[in-house]
Amino acid sequence: EFDEKLQEIGSEIENEQKASLLQVSANAITDTIVGVVVLLGIVYNKEKLVDYFSDITGGFLNLSNISQAFILLLVSDTLVGYHSADGWDSVLKMIGNHYGLEPEATEEWIKVFVATVPVGLDVLFKFWVFKKLRKLSPSTQVILDDIGR
Repeated sequence: EFDEKLQEIGSEIENEQKASLLQVSANAITDTIVGVVVLLGIVYNKEKLVDYFSDITGGFLNLSNISQAFILLLVSDTLVGYHSADGWDSVLKMIGNHYGLEPEATEEWIKVFVATVPVGLDVLFKFWVFKKLRKLSPSTQVILDDIGR
């Protein structure tokens, strides 16, 4: 009786592991297909994408200076602000879980990612603000400088 119960439990664990492996494999395959489709869409629609981003830039520049500053601060604080580490941590754990990685196995990599990537994004954002935005919308630059003081 004990052997039968043990074999039943082992069989249940094996079935759970097979289902988990099947789910992870399905996620990887579908994500690869989606990635290829998106990449092909980008390659074959470059002109439309350029027009789209040009429209977004034009729309952003047509906003009031206060609205521009608010959007810039919201985006930058979300990606690289004080509380962004928790967001990055959660997103990376969800991605790891999506591909069947145990949280304990990815903890160190997540810490390194959270310690470095937001810093790089912050540098790029500041470079963009001080080099590019100054030319596009000087008054928004003045507002951001005042807020930064």
